[in-house]
Amino acid sequence: MSYLGFCPPGVIMPYAGATAPDGWLLCDGSEISKTTYAALASALSYSASVTTTNASTSVTTASTAFISVGAAVTGTGIPAGAYVASITNATTFVISAAATAAGTVTATFSLY
Repeated sequence: MSYLGFCPPGVIMPYAGATAPDGWLLCDGSEISKTTYAALASALSYSASVTTTNASTSVTTASTAFISVGAAVTGTGIPAGAYVASITNATTFVISAAATAAGTVTATFSLY
């Protein structure tokens, strides 16, 4: 029996089985495809407008309130594999690799 119609993507439910029921995943830290599980990936991510400076790791945004250290960051001018290395203040954070372009873009932050 599937409960997908009753719970939105990202809901964590207690379950005593060794394998997940159809349509569910075990919450065990396993890597999953963001393409195959697009609704889950969307539920676990956050997007915001950010401003990058070429060759700099410092990034500004309206608010760092929903940004977490360690979150993966993707967006134009942000190197593949970059993540939030630290949060400087309420509007500035540092990424793990220098931006490759300057400008204001939409960045997506993924904790998982």
